[in-house]
Amino acid sequence: MSVKCIVFDFDGVLKESVDIKTRAFSDIYSKYGTSVVDKVVEHHLNNGGISRYEKIKLYHKNFLNITSSDLEIQQIADFFSKIVLNKVVEAPFVKGAEKFIKKNYKKYSMFISTGTPHNEIIQIVKQNKINCFFIDVFGSPESKINHLNKISNQWKIKKNNMIFIGDSITDKTAANTFNIKFIARTNKNDDSLANEKYRINDLSELEKIIFLIEGENGTN
Repeated sequence: MSVKCIVFDFDGVLKESVDIKTRAFSDIYSKYGTSVVDKVVEHHLNNGGISRYEKIKLYHKNFLNITSSDLEIQQIADFFSKIVLNKVVEAPFVKGAEKFIKKNYKKYSMFISTGTPHNEIIQIVKQNKINCFFIDVFGSPESKINHLNKISNQWKIKKNNMIFIGDSITDKTAANTFNIKFIARTNKNDDSLANEKYRINDLSELEKIIFLIEGENGTN
């Protein structure tokens, strides 16, 4: 295959911001006790890429036995946003991420697909002054499958020219469902992607992996 399009997850792939959101969930649910916090944190870490709205709705129902209205869930999600937004902007880039996108944005069509709310990720990307390197940025409430469909259809990009880089099972599932190559950014706190064929510790290794993928398919 010839890689022409790269789709990046954001938290844990471009920015070291997963722990920021973990702490925010922990703070929000701390009043319900350690047992609930442990369940929330475990689910959050194992299900990156799912919107915070869906997570909060699930946590209230499954861990607190509380069925909340859409308005109540949205209010909690909005409070979550206030806690994390500036911290995510200020978080360091994943090693090699900033260098890769600045070096290669003319070589590849690059997009962001994240579970972060759309308006929020747009703001974060602009404040970090990296918006000019991406053709488009997609967030929740749309699913990552919808993001990939839009990218392929609107920009006429063939699936065998696309790769998805993520750090969660949600990302892997989206890539597999859409039938494109997946590269896992592995995390020392989460071994769920440790056995992926294509995996990187950080984005300083990305060019090497892309070269490997293309070489295996006879491009190089």
